[in-house]
Amino acid sequence: MSIEDYQTDLFDVERTTQTRSTIGGVADDWVATLSNQLGKFSPLQRSKGEVVTHGAMEIDADVRLYCKVIDVQEKDRIKRVSDGVYFDVKYVRNPMEFDRFLEIDLKEI
Repeated sequence: MSIEDYQTDLFDVERTTQTRSTIGGVADDWVATLSNQLGKFSPLQRSKGEVVTHGAMEIDADVRLYCKVIDVQEKDRIKRVSDGVYFDVKYVRNPMEFDRFLEIDLKEI
């Protein structure tokens, strides 16, 4: 089985954009940039208070998302379609730079 066979969870990627309000001000709005993408949400097994490390960086994350290579950035957020739960994107990596899939560390909002 390939990794794509395990990607059964739908999610949306949202990015913040600045929009002009009706009274002339500027506001940040979340806009879906990608919808109904397939991936696999996997809870990170760690002790309470433990952080995920990537080299010298420590990342506070609850969940890891595995998905195909898509346009997602660390300032984006992910919405799991099945239950409407939102996650902040904390870290994005392309294992071994093979462009087969991404590992995205997430923190539930």
